[in-house]
Amino acid sequence: MNLKMDINAKDALFFRKKALDLEKEARYHEAIALFDRAIEINPNDTKAWHGKGDALLNIGQFDEALVCFEKALEINPNNADAWLSRGKALAEQGKHQKAKYCFDNALTVNPNNAVAWHSKGFSLDAQDEHAEALACFEKAIIIQPEYLLAWYNKGVVLRKMRRYEPAIECFDNALRIDPRFSEALHNKGYVLEAMGRHGEAKACYTILQMQNENGE
Repeated sequence: MNLKMDINAKDALFFRKKALDLEKEARYHEAIALFDRAIEINPNDTKAWHGKGDALLNIGQFDEALVCFEKALEINPNNADAWLSRGKALAEQGKHQKAKYCFDNALTVNPNNAVAWHSKGFSLDAQDEHAEALACFEKAIIIQPEYLLAWYNKGVVLRKMRRYEPAIECFDNALRIDPRFSEALHNKGYVLEAMGRHGEAKACYTILQMQNENGE
């Protein structure tokens, strides 16, 4: 690499790092502008393309985000994070079969990615493939035992399968991690009601009402 290319690479890295800092602060439009600067300097910066895509994903510009993820993967087909983000964008558009393909690719690169397992489970559940979704959520929990959404969504799938006792255990685990997680409390109450345990269900709804009144 010659001197000019060295300087360009450092400039691109500078803008990309600043953009990532802005993205962490949810300053997505500013981040996108800096990712564009990085890409202008180095069009083959796969991380800049991916970062720009994530920023676009966060502001709901899914088609534009997909273009960025596809560019990142064109440069580096083994970018597991780009596969994962592409899958999330497709899932947001309701394209769950295509999303699952992306999550599978992410898991091929990194089989221990708990988020990819969870995301795959979410897309499988959206296609009513509950048993397969359940297995994915369980895999995510094995990798990351304190994964709040994996416990919650595992409980939701078990509820749909009418496996009420293990569903309650999942919602309890979600509430152990975050006692103010209202969706878990609501679903626990729903399951208890379905089991005829009306007093316990009422207790859940009472706590939920108190949280709502307190703005929690």
